Amino acid sequence: MNVSVLNKGHRKVYALVAVALSFLTHSFAEEIVYTFSGNVNGSIYDSIADTDTPFSNENFALSFTADTDDIGPFANGFDILSGDVDFVLGANTFDITNNSSIFVNNDTSFLGFSDDDFFTDILFVVGSSLDTYDLSTPFGPVVLDGLVDEFVPLSTTTGEEISFFGNEFGPMTFSASLTTVPEPSTVVGVIGALGGLVYFHRRRKKC
Repeated sequence: MNVSVLNKGHRKVYALVAVALSFLTHSFAEEIVYTFSGNVNGSIYDSIADTDTPFSNENFALSFTADTDDIGPFANGFDILSGDVDFVLGANTFDITNNSSIFVNNDTSFLGFSDDDFFTDILFVVGSSLDTYDLSTPFGPVVLDGLVDEFVPLSTTTGEEISFFGNEFGPMTFSASLTTVPEPSTVVGVIGALGGLVYFHRRRKKC
């Protein structure tokens, strides 16, 4: 076998390995989930059945899932303006359609979930542990003083409106968790690089 051809093949293999490693180390998105949980009073209005069902001191959990790449500067803090929102109330789970965001104001130790159409904080927590938090790292879970707003309902994909009432400051648990997920371009790039390695390996065996 020609040594120069073999060396050239080795160089191609090394190049493909380098490409695969590059994709693996630089093309992963950081998915972050912010979660608020506690107890709440309110009602669920079903627009299809035209019924209003009250609930009292019910367990809830609101989760906002987003990409850390979307975090930006906010007055005296940071915000993230797009994400997927799920709301668990008792045994029921709802997909939320409000145009919403998460923000933190480090000067006031204030972190909230807001409706961006009404410029209103639907719920928020307050605590000194938020003074330096930038939304990009895991946090908690920690119990803070929290409040759920009475004026802006949560709208669901199935037509319900979840409203809150009679709420005062009380304990609310907040947490943030990170998950590293490969972006689609990463998967395609790694598959292509590995395919190239298999191709060159088979060519070498034939030689």
